[in-house]
Amino acid sequence: MLTFPHFEPHFPRESWTLPAVLAHQVKTNPDRPYLSWTHEGTPQTFAEVDVITNRVANALAANGIGKGDFVGLLLPNCLEFIHSWFALTKLGAVEVGISDAYKGSFLAHPLNLSKARVLITTAELAQRLVEIEGDLPHLEKLFIVDDPETDPTVPRFSRLQVLPYAQLMEGDTSPPGVEVFPSDPAAVLMTSGTTGVSKGVLMPSSQFYFFAEEDVQLMRLTKDDVFMTGFPLFHGNAQFLTVYPALIMGAQVVLYRRFSATAWAERAHLSGATVTNLLGATMAFILSQPPSEHDSANKIRTMYAAPLSPELAPQFTERFGIGDYVDGFGQTEISNIFMTPYGAKRPPGASGVLVDQWFEARLADPDTGVDVPEGETGELLIRPK
Repeated sequence: MLTFPHFEPHFPRESWTLPAVLAHQVKTNPDRPYLSWTHEGTPQTFAEVDVITNRVANALAANGIGKGDFVGLLLPNCLEFIHSWFALTKLGAVEVGISDAYKGSFLAHPLNLSKARVLITTAELAQRLVEIEGDLPHLEKLFIVDDPETDPTVPRFSRLQVLPYAQLMEGDTSPPGVEVFPSDPAAVLMTSGTTGVSKGVLMPSSQFYFFAEEDVQLMRLTKDDVFMTGFPLFHGNAQFLTVYPALIMGAQVVLYRRFSATAWAERAHLSGATVTNLLGATMAFILSQPPSEHDSANKIRTMYAAPLSPELAPQFTERFGIGDYVDGFGQTEISNIFMTPYGAKRPPGASGVLVDQWFEARLADPDTGVDVPEGETGELLIRPK
């Protein structure tokens, strides 16, 4: 049976935490560019990101956030999202990524589920909290990326304390000194909630690292790559399939506010991206745009398309010159179980082969748990090794 090639992770298991990986890059590649806000931004180096996130971590600690505490991130794509996420991991605290599309009870749910006392957000998004303030018994403080003193759109609350995010940038630059273990919880990411409200997936640091390491292996990522994304940071694709893999390899990330089919070809060109990913119908959305002078001017060598449309891929290759696609099948809860080996011939519609080094898989009758014959439909049962 063809399986995904076995691989050796880039870091030992005792270092499967984001603070350990960042510390390694600061030690070995301090001045390499890491985070860019669009292709026009000046990249922040690993050393600069380390200093900024130390500031934010120490300031959060001064506001009562410690190891094991849950903190909500209700933000659009921005550098402050990544700075806050990294800072929380340095404290051993847990980020709760919340969709910036949530309103009402859907917004209250992740905050109450996690019992987060602190939320980092914007003035615009904070407006949605006014009507549900009474339904948020655990929430105490809001850090607003916009200036609460000068921005007239910052709402006023009867109970919640509103503070400027700028205060978090005034913390001490020294490392917080919190010991973070691979088994410690790192994040709660909310899944799509197709059967009701979104479910919160509590991910330990080790799984967060491992999911990113899988992406490094799948895309054959190197330190010279530039990873472009406009997908939302509250979702796993941008976090552990883009930002974290680049951190593992010492590569660069170019971040945009949101995905844009209209601007995709131009961004691919101007960002200098060598790798990127697409989700769902986004490949079709891009192909539906009128031809552009930027179409074939990109440097992209590999694209992670999940799922990869066998009908659209040839059109994409012809128009944009991208010939190498990879795919995978997984969930936030279980990581990637199937991935496409480089150079292997893939049947149309296949997402990959079993990552048998790390997982066992069975296809079983959902009523009896008995394995179904090959070729029949069953329930996929997964067990990590």
